[in-house]
Amino acid sequence: MPRTLTRADYLNAEIPKPEPFAVPELRIDGDAEDPVVFIKHLDGNGRTDLGKKLSSTKSEADTQAIAVIVGVVDDAGVPLFTDADIKAIEAKDGTLLFRLAERVLAINGFGRKATEDIEKNSVTTPKSVSGSNSPTDTPAPSAS
Repeated sequence: MPRTLTRADYLNAEIPKPEPFAVPELRIDGDAEDPVVFIKHLDGNGRTDLGKKLSSTKSEADTQAIAVIVGVVDDAGVPLFTDADIKAIEAKDGTLLFRLAERVLAINGFGRKATEDIEKNSVTTPKSVSGSNSPTDTPAPSAS
């Protein structure tokens, strides 16, 4: 029988370290490997804050850019972007924006049902936050 977790086990548990995520779209000639960014695991308050931000977006691009701003960090966990970068992020490769946002949302528990609920409550209803065909609330597999 597996060990039963205690209150102390839960309260002393660390939030997982940011996960590397390959970004072949940003490979530069001479790179031996695909460059990576890191995707942050949000704590409960961070997840709530992201949900609130996503529910007030006006477009699918805004939704994806906000997910990237909140969840994409460097190897030390420092955010790569700020809210001031939203339009610049939206102006870049849409496929890359989609992939990054999808991964941020997936590892932070925003599965299909959660993103549909966010969309339903948003200012306008974008088509899809994640675009995933995965089952409800099932995170996407890690891209490494």
